[in-house]
Amino acid sequence: MKVSVVVPCFNAAPHLGPCLSSLLRQSHEAHEIIVVDDASTDASPEIARAFELTLLCRTKNGGAATARADGAARATGEVLAFLDADCIAPEDWIERIVAGFQNDSELGGLGGRYTHQPGKSWLGTLSAVEESYVHRIFSHHPDEAIPPGGNCAYLKRVWDSGRSQRELSFFAGMGSGEDSLVGYELRQVAKIRFDPDLVVQHHAREGRGYFRRHVNRGISRSMILLNRLSDGPESSLTFEGYGGWGLLLSGLFFLSGVGAALMALALGSLALLFLAALCFLAQGLSGREFYGFARAYAASVSPGSRPGVGFWIVLPALLLARSLCWGAGAVVASRRHLAFQLERSWNIACSILHFWRPGRISKLFYFVTSQCNARCEFCFNLDNVVDWKKRKKTELSLEEVTR
Repeated sequence: MKVSVVVPCFNAAPHLGPCLSSLLRQSHEAHEIIVVDDASTDASPEIARAFELTLLCRTKNGGAATARADGAARATGEVLAFLDADCIAPEDWIERIVAGFQNDSELGGLGGRYTHQPGKSWLGTLSAVEESYVHRIFSHHPDEAIPPGGNCAYLKRVWDSGRSQRELSFFAGMGSGEDSLVGYELRQVAKIRFDPDLVVQHHAREGRGYFRRHVNRGISRSMILLNRLSDGPESSLTFEGYGGWGLLLSGLFFLSGVGAALMALALGSLALLFLAALCFLAQGLSGREFYGFARAYAASVSPGSRPGVGFWIVLPALLLARSLCWGAGAVVASRRHLAFQLERSWNIACSILHFWRPGRISKLFYFVTSQCNARCEFCFNLDNVVDWKKRKKTELSLEEVTR
């Protein structure tokens, strides 16, 4: 099978070189490697040019969804494999992808999990723990989980026929959420599976990038819910993968406990101190599954060591900050959605008023082509849509339409 590897890239200069080098060391050679530079302001394009590959350079940043779509449109292989620029693929990565499709003729797409180098900071460690935990949850539900955009592959015919391309408008300029929407749509036309044995090494987010990423996740998840872009089990599965309601409650108990402890110190109240202790106990019980996984992960990274007091103070505080980022993202998404609904209502009202002005064409819809992959049952033009190839030779050219 011919596998086209698409690498979306935006300001990934520190990681792009190792990523591309790993793709050139594959046991099953890639049919082509396409790097889509999404208007980077660092040395990413220059680094990509040092390798034998196809480089597409965008002049305006469009986000991960646009970069993947551009790369996929250029690809000529039977399989589209997507690898993020901050990932390193093992030598058998493409080989495992090909084997997955060859072993299951019904398979339309698959994806796998991330492994990580030890984080250089608390944020890097937490980022690694989060992704490892969510992929463990996904591993328990391989036929429901949506593959992550940075480690996945789809048959090109499934990609071309199953996408509505809504991710290009809803997630323009973003690097989160678009893979969930695409995976959900492609699942409607083909079998998609999460394979825990398909592994790449992912660079954990450090510094402000961690918080910016979770604000984007708050925006993308809220946009999916508000616009009903996905109503499948993978929506709740993703939320569960990030700790679910238990971890959210844990953050609230932690905040209450800190507040009660500070008030107890200020007022010298034993009752408030006792309340703080109860809050911290409730916090540990609410998030015990995630905290247990985090403790086991820390032990696997540093065998023989045990998490100190700082681990149990800093980790809940960072998780609380993460929840606040998700909340901020939800506010941004709600504001955008409200603005969109108001604009839509205004346009509808204006359209109705136009009908009361005789002798004037309100709107004209001209269907340039019958080619469409939606197949809506209520479509007035469904017969022509299904048989669009038969009609294509009779359609007007763009020059004729314009004239």
